[in-house]
Amino acid sequence: MRYDIQRATGHFGGSLNDHGSKFARARQVARTNGRTKFYSFALVAIGGAALLSYQNCGELRPSNEAVSSQSSYEFRYIRDKQTLDRLKTSPTLKVWISAKESLYQTSGGQASSISSLNNDGVTLTPGSSETGPSIVSSPALGNAVFEFRDNRITKSPTSSPLIGSAYSMIALVEGPVSGRLITINAGTVGTDERTVSVDGGFLTAKRQRTAGQSEELKTAFDGTLSRATVVAVSFDDAPGRVLVQVDGRVARDTVEKTGDPEGSTSSSRYFTLGGTGSAFKVAEVLVINEALSQAELNTVSRYVGERWGLKDIYFDPELFPIGGPGSTDDLPPAVRTIINNKCANCHSGAHTAWYNFKADDFKKTGRVVPGNAIVSPVYYRLQVSDAPGDLGAKDMPQGGSISAAESEAIKNWIQGLK
Repeated sequence: MRYDIQRATGHFGGSLNDHGSKFARARQVARTNGRTKFYSFALVAIGGAALLSYQNCGELRPSNEAVSSQSSYEFRYIRDKQTLDRLKTSPTLKVWISAKESLYQTSGGQASSISSLNNDGVTLTPGSSETGPSIVSSPALGNAVFEFRDNRITKSPTSSPLIGSAYSMIALVEGPVSGRLITINAGTVGTDERTVSVDGGFLTAKRQRTAGQSEELKTAFDGTLSRATVVAVSFDDAPGRVLVQVDGRVARDTVEKTGDPEGSTSSSRYFTLGGTGSAFKVAEVLVINEALSQAELNTVSRYVGERWGLKDIYFDPELFPIGGPGSTDDLPPAVRTIINNKCANCHSGAHTAWYNFKADDFKKTGRVVPGNAIVSPVYYRLQVSDAPGDLGAKDMPQGGSISAAESEAIKNWIQGLK
């Protein structure tokens, strides 16, 4: 699996609003002469050579199932890259430690200082009365890992502090696992605290305001197994939204509430890995000062697993819907694939990223005129569109190519918009 996606270059060149006068003239022509006819053809999905080919006998059309599968597969890579590129350079990435890079100092077989891979210069150190985790070999992961047994390391809030009340944690742990894995609090156990722990056959993600004022999500987890597992948890600002994934699989358990867990009493907090009574091995940990979505947790889980050669971290296609029921993307799967592969590589500015554009975004920016593909720049600028040549150069995608079937799919989509 690769996250540095290669896509065909596509470019509409400059601001499409520069052609406003041509839009108006073309609309007037379309309204008055009545000569423009539109023909509806079967929507042909474009997912690559495996899905679409041409022969002398005509076009080979893929099944709807193939269209959906290919579109979701390609969209997954695009979304993964967007998420990872953003997080790796985000100031919200507060902790990223990995035994793979061996960025730690050792003393007597123990880690006395573990450096963070992100750029904030954070160093995690054991408490004054404790030793650091042991450095042990993990045959399952093919590398040295950190082993915690009744000890911990802590990041104080004095440098690049954790703030607010929204956090996400992703950890690759190796069993047997028991006790607290991760704790975030203001220095007082049990007050304004977020914890991830394993005990009694459950993995528990808990938000606690004070004693008796808490909420938690518990999901079945066999901590006795000697296997590597990616655990991902997200706490939102608002109560009731605690997300948990184990090896990429969403925990569907209900968040149980006790008292009133609302409220945040501190502005900066400590991060602690391990703790009294804890026993586990850990290969990699990320702590992000924001509440990641289920899709983002899935992306980071798979990324961490891949770094360590784990092949069974689950990709959940339901978290990456394209144009289906419950989808946040209202473009048809075939159109989304064409836009992302042929256009979005260049149309990717901070406020004009076509990866994220919905139908309304294309309408509001004048790139699409609902029901009238001929005067819509997204269509009439295509190299093989059947729009009149005087509307503008037919040179898109610049540096790339687009087939007649792809062009027809864009046209049919625009014609169907209201």
